[in-house]
Amino acid sequence: MRISKIIAISISVVLSLATPGMLQAQETTSERRISAFRLVGAAYRGRFKKLGIPAYARLDQAYRGRQLTASDLIQAAIEANQLPPNTLQDKSYIKAVDNGLYGLVTR
Repeated sequence: MRISKIIAISISVVLSLATPGMLQAQETTSERRISAFRLVGAAYRGRFKKLGIPAYARLDQAYRGRQLTASDLIQAAIEANQLPPNTLQDKSYIKAVDNGLYGLVTR
C-alpha cells in the first residue's frame, strides 16, 4: 500500500510540473487508428458509403473489378477521421487492408 501512495504522489508531481504544451504534444502524437481487419469490416457494413465506398456485394464487385483499392478505402477512413493521414505511406497497413479485401472476395 505504501508503494501505491508513492506512485500516486509521483504522478501528481509530474502532472503539476508538466506544461499544457507538453500534455497537448502527447495527445496529438497518439492518433486514432482502426485495425485493417476492422476497417474492411466497417466498409463492408457500409460505414464509408457516404464517402464513395460501396457496401456488401457492391464492395466485393468494386474490388474484383479493380474499381476500388486498399488505398481508396484508407483515404475514405482518413476523411472520416478514423486514420491519420500518414497511413497512406504505411505499406504494411495497406497490404493488410488489401489482404482483408481479398479475403472478402474469396470467401
